[in-house]
Formats: sequence, structure tokens, C-alpha cells
Amino acid sequence: MTDRFLGMILIAFCAFVPVAIEAANLHSIIVADTSDEGIGSSTAIDYERMHREVQKIAHYTGLKLKEVTLKGNEARPKKLLERIRKLKVHSDDVVIFYFSGHGFRTPGKEGSPWPNLYFSREQNAVDFDLIREKLEEHNPRFILLIADACNSLIPDEWAPVIVQKWFFKAIDDEILKENYRHLFLYETGVVMVTSSEAGEPSWATMSGGLYTMAFIQSLNQCVKSSETPSWQNILDKSVLIVGDNQHPDYHIYRGIDNNLRFATMSP
Repeated sequence: MTDRFLGMILIAFCAFVPVAIEAANLHSIIVADTSDEGIGSSTAIDYERMHREVQKIAHYTGLKLKEVTLKGNEARPKKLLERIRKLKVHSDDVVIFYFSGHGFRTPGKEGSPWPNLYFSREQNAVDFDLIREKLEEHNPRFILLIADACNSLIPDEWAPVIVQKWFFKAIDDEILKENYRHLFLYETGVVMVTSSEAGEPSWATMSGGLYTMAFIQSLNQCVKSSETPSWQNILDKSVLIVGDNQHPDYHIYRGIDNNLRFATMSP
């Protein structure tokens, strides 16, 4: 097992709907296992980094930010699922879920690329795909889920129980607004991404999770561009940034409703 489990991205994405969304909300759920003795300092950096990102997304899209943050002693599976259950989501709303902590998979997850997300405080875990299912039950227009956690295989008998504002100044605000709106207001559907292939560990540094840094770097490059951004391009770039350290994998599902009944595209 590496010093740091890293992992998945589930991004809700889809077809063009080029209309302005007024008075919609951005629901942000950021979970970081900062209590973990081995990787707590790294997850704390990830937490702050993603917190700044959702602030920028809300600013440039005009969405009203509604935040849920769980870290330290608050990072518990039951508390997370309860907060998800209590969300009040409208059909035009956007939901972003982010997890930074340990992750694992067992032989029983064969056929699913998604890990279990481990919570060190209670020494149990939640299936990443279950979080996707629970968020979809609220029927938001767009969902982005990111789990920065390993996807390493462990035997079943070893497995735990499953259960400040900052904005760009050098870039034209109108370009940023249009690009963020294109990514978060004009698209719908589901994209799921793993930062490491099934059976493969993911890596962290003193500056945070390797894939989290790559994803944010790629996103920032694309929203600064004068070209229309796409999730395909963002994820392709993130794979290149990670390099040979680990091997992210993603699948893009396109369709009308937010059920996983779509054609699959892989990089």
C-alpha cells in the first residue's frame, strides 16, 4: 500500500443545453480524512485546494454556493450519507462531491472500476458508486464526483466494513465565466474517472494528491483558453500531466436522463 490512497472521479456530464440557468444552486460536498496519521496533512492540502476551486466555480457561473464540509472528526460515513440525504436539490442545480483519503477494492468488486472510500476515524468504508446513486436520487442537472483515493486490491478478509476566495486576475473574466458556464451549466450526463486503474495504487506528495493536482491544473488551463472547453479535453490533459506515475481511466456516458444507460467512451 502506498503512503496515500488516491482515486476516482465521477463527473456528471452531458449533451449541450445552451441556455442560461438562473437562480440555480451549486451544492459542494468536500470530505477529507485529515485525522489519518499517515496522509492527514496531504488530505488537508487537498481540502483547501478543492475549497478554493468550488469558490471559483460559483463565482464564474453565478451559481449560489451551498457548502457541506466534513473533515477531521466530522469525516464519518454515516454523517456523509445523512448530509447527502438531507440535500434540498432543484432540477437546475449542480452538485460537486470530493473525497480525499484512503481507498481500496476487494475481489468482489470485479466488473466495477470504482473503489470503496475508507474513513480512518471509524475504520469503515463507503462504496464510491453508492454515493453516486444517492446523489442521482436528488435529480440534479449536473453532478461532478471526485474521489482522490487508491484503488488497490486487498483480500476480502482484510477489508474494513463498508457502509477564502481566490480568483484569476490575469484572464478576462468574461472568458472565464463563459468557459465555466459551458462546463457546469450547459452540459448534463455522467462521466466516471479513476485516477488509478483497478488494482493499481495512486500517489500523494507533500503538496497533495497527484491526481487532484493534475485535474485542477488541467481544468484551470482549459477555462483560461479562448477555445471552448470540454470534459474530454480536460480529462485527456489530466492523464498526460500525471504521466507514467499512475494510469487514470475514465468513461463518458451520454444520454437524456442521469441513469448509466449510455454508450461508453474511453481514452
